[in-house]
Amino acid sequence: MFHLLRRYFAGREAPAWRGWRGWRLAGLFVFEFTVVLLGVLAAQWLAAEADERRERRLAAETHASMNEELQQLVTTLTRDLRAARCVYQELAATMRSIDAPTEEPRWSMPLPLMITPRISEWGDERRVLMERYYGPQVVTWHENLVTVTGFIAENQREMERNFATIRLLRDDFGPVSPTDRTAIRLSISQAMQNNGFLGANAGQLTVFLRAQGFQPDEAALAAGAASGLLCADQLTTPHPAEAEAG
Repeated sequence: MFHLLRRYFAGREAPAWRGWRGWRLAGLFVFEFTVVLLGVLAAQWLAAEADERRERRLAAETHASMNEELQQLVTTLTRDLRAARCVYQELAATMRSIDAPTEEPRWSMPLPLMITPRISEWGDERRVLMERYYGPQVVTWHENLVTVTGFIAENQREMERNFATIRLLRDDFGPVSPTDRTAIRLSISQAMQNNGFLGANAGQLTVFLRAQGFQPDEAALAAGAASGLLCADQLTTPHPAEAEAG
């Protein structure tokens, strides 16, 4: 068709009423320019449409991934909350045995169950897209959760180091020297503080997440209760703070 139109405007067979050849060339230019312009606009529209679909898909995937991480987080925090009081009591009992001059302190209990909470950070593109499609409140909420879970994870790492020192009380490490007693006493004190921090933050975040519709995986908590780790038997018993979430 384009070939026929070109011949019509510029060919010898163009009818006489079309006038001078210059007008025929001008008509050909306008036609070809219009065709090219429409092609460019169509290509830009298709590219913009493809980008829009890609961005919507990326935002939806990011939102779904965040919800999955929050579901795991509320389960992890509920586990920490339920075990916190028991862990504190066991540490306090061990501290009393350290301070008793007539007893040889021993640590015969297993280590506590620790699963580090994790909320993935977003790059600039994901942050912009989440704000565009889900609102700035979601972005602010996510950034705050990243910060808080980072504090909790660091707190857990400190507790793990403390419990590594407390394990010097095990029988297979031999008699406890005065130097060991001092180091273990300090580790127990730090572990008790870290455990208190963990329980308080776990309680607040659990209430918040439950208010947003996230519920802990009770089956996973029951599986943890069968692990035999320190205070694992507490994981199926709700903490009083959980009642605040309704």
